[in-house]
Amino acid sequence: MTRKLLVACLMVAVMLASSGCINYYIVRSELVEQSQIVPSPEVTDTPVYREQLPQIQRVALSAPDSCASETAAQTSGQASAAGTILQTACGVEMSELERALTQAGYVVSSWSAIKNMVIHNGLTPLAAAQSLGAQVLFQVNSLEKSVIRPPQNAQFQRTPFASDEAGNRGGPVAIDAQTVAQIEPVIAPSERQLLQGSLLSATINATAMLIDNGQAIWFYQWTQVEQPTEPPAVENYLYCEDGGACWLQGQTQSRAPMGGIQNITPGVNMGNLGAMQQGYTLTGRPADQEDAIYYELMKGLIRDLVSRFAGQSGPPQAPVMTTPAPASQEPTVPSFGATP
Repeated sequence: MTRKLLVACLMVAVMLASSGCINYYIVRSELVEQSQIVPSPEVTDTPVYREQLPQIQRVALSAPDSCASETAAQTSGQASAAGTILQTACGVEMSELERALTQAGYVVSSWSAIKNMVIHNGLTPLAAAQSLGAQVLFQVNSLEKSVIRPPQNAQFQRTPFASDEAGNRGGPVAIDAQTVAQIEPVIAPSERQLLQGSLLSATINATAMLIDNGQAIWFYQWTQVEQPTEPPAVENYLYCEDGGACWLQGQTQSRAPMGGIQNITPGVNMGNLGAMQQGYTLTGRPADQEDAIYYELMKGLIRDLVSRFAGQSGPPQAPVMTTPAPASQEPTVPSFGATP
């Protein structure tokens, strides 16, 4: 009986020891966008447009006065700028618009034909379109590629996990207020890095005009922003003294800020803590990747423009930015210190 009692006491002691204070943590910070109203395309029609729409069969296109000059492979992101030979201003976007109008059933006079007649024959775009038999001229006023900062209504959602000397992640844990106060300034620099990225956007502005009298009968404008596939996140690995200060031991990122890429540097020994320090450098995306994203955004805008001009109802055809779902599927505990 004495032996059994001793064994039982030892087991209890081990259990109590294993349930002591956690000194290693992994804190996951996700930059999560709050729900927001996504702006709809700005479409303005007129009674003349609604009256003339059933009779419109032949259209022509006129490109903006100034656009970026890239080849199709560059604009679509399939090739870099090296070794390009032939370039046409706005040619890729205008060709996509021609394609979409043709697929919608319209007979399309090419934007390049209009441009050549304007340059070499001294005609206005309306006169050139009229000579080609068009009924409506699409004047594309602007095709824009730009970048924006992360949404102002995004906030950091932090989830702490238990860890060990090897940096293994355990389950989510609750952290007392004193420890939270020590952790927050340590992880703040890495969180700020997530805010340094940007999102690509594409904008199209166009006006439809009657050839006979030049009357503007239909207007369209919309800016579409790239949709992140998952929220940017960083995981900070920390060691905290009981009731004392916390030190950063390492960092990893499940996704670089707003579509960027990351380089992880080799670990550096942190001395008697027995942990490894990791650093990272954030860089911009390669140009061909940005071009590919812009190309898809612009194609979505063009599809939406054509479907709306043709009188088709329904939701926008381009991808819509929504609130990203949290990347982590771990059981959650109340997030501490959510920072707007």
